[in-house]
Amino acid sequence: MKNGLKLISIYLLKCAEPILNQINGLKTCREVWTHFEKSYFDEHSGKVPELRHRLLTLRKDGLSVDKYFHPIFRIRNVLWFLGHSVSDGDLVRCALGGLGHEYDGFVQVCKNFGVKC
Repeated sequence: MKNGLKLISIYLLKCAEPILNQINGLKTCREVWTHFEKSYFDEHSGKVPELRHRLLTLRKDGLSVDKYFHPIFRIRNVLWFLGHSVSDGDLVRCALGGLGHEYDGFVQVCKNFGVKC
């Protein structure tokens, strides 16, 4: 039982807020695992390709910086949890790629200073 609670604690520390909200109230590792199995590990759900597509097509448009980056990090965390991590370089490329032409100067400065994008 102690090991189970320890594992839940580790999950809680590593999970993004939306995932935490999903497992709130679950008391055992088995309950948490079963929830994630049903939600994420179904091979037919197509979640990984869908999440990768969403990550590649996110656009800032009129969003605040916080509202633009929140889904980027949320998607990254879910992909990591599913065993499909996104490299920092890919994450930066996705984020900078969705900024739009009004940020071209900023993107160029990032490239000039060695940001891997």
